[in-house]
Amino acid sequence: MTVMERRRSPRLPVDLPAALTVLGDSGEILTARVQDLSGHGACVLVERSLPAGACVELDLEDSLYLGEVIYCREVEGGFQAGLDLEHALYALDDLHRLMQSLLAENINSRRDFGFQPEPKSKVRH
Repeated sequence: MTVMERRRSPRLPVDLPAALTVLGDSGEILTARVQDLSGHGACVLVERSLPAGACVELDLEDSLYLGEVIYCREVEGGFQAGLDLEHALYALDDLHRLMQSLLAENINSRRDFGFQPEPKSKVRH
């Protein structure tokens, strides 16, 4: 069975800038170019080799994907890595605006009800 036959959905060729974070001890952030993308995976070009099985975070435009490196091979211009993407968050800008709005609303409602934070007690040693 070829790699193409194992894919769960077709990949579309793209050329998009992204940031790829290697999760775990290093937390290293790499500059990446997404070469193709599907509902379950991506092919990215990065400047260094990535170990198969590494957990990664792909930050692409207004979306964030979590997944795993399936393969990585040296190609002209860097290293090409195939990613299996398991989780995604979309519309991050909208989510950020909603959070800011809810925080402002919470602060305003506390003021409206006369909420005063309790002073922190001093810890004695």
